[in-house]
Amino acid sequence: MLERARAAALPVPRIELIAEVPGATALVQSRLPGSVPEPPSLGQIQEMAALMDRCAGLAAGLDAPPPLDLHLRSSGPGFCLHETLAAYDARTARLLGRIKEIGAAAPDAVPGDDLVHGDYHPGNVLADPETGALTGIVDWDGIARGDRLFMLVNLRWGVHWGAGPGVAAWLDGELDRRVPAGALRRYWASLSLRMVDWMVRHGTPENVTEMIELAESRL
Repeated sequence: MLERARAAALPVPRIELIAEVPGATALVQSRLPGSVPEPPSLGQIQEMAALMDRCAGLAAGLDAPPPLDLHLRSSGPGFCLHETLAAYDARTARLLGRIKEIGAAAPDAVPGDDLVHGDYHPGNVLADPETGALTGIVDWDGIARGDRLFMLVNLRWGVHWGAGPGVAAWLDGELDRRVPAGALRRYWASLSLRMVDWMVRHGTPENVTEMIELAESRL
């Protein structure tokens, strides 16, 4: 899949070696130039959206990778944990109820033949420190097939903290313009589950409240 991505002019690493080691599979990847943009500018976020569109149809004709799973009906493998929201407080329990209600309307597997980066946010791209141009998209552990517009929703969550001026507003406009309402609701529910679960387990109570408020803003 990454070779297909490279052929589509996506700046992804080359896999140099795949080796079985005790209890795991090790990947040796080429090192890409640049550094994480902190904070990302509006132009860089717009470039991320343009690169996302190059993922269209890249999984066509292949049996792998697996379809993107939204985990709206049951917990994911170590993330998107329903139990976390059910147990934290009454507000997260209500949020989980809304997420499961949305999930009941369609299967968790997202149809489509696009290549999907499962964690598409500014911390997983590299940029030239002088020009600002993006030089790499990294962390393909969550690679999947499905609808690339999920990446746009993921990107909106990823700029909640630390993005430059106007970034969140531009992305909100793109979500409303580009993502069909039903798909947006399901993708937003999945990211709400992921991020609230993560913050309950790894963040502060203030972080959790912020994530709940962002989740509720579109649910």
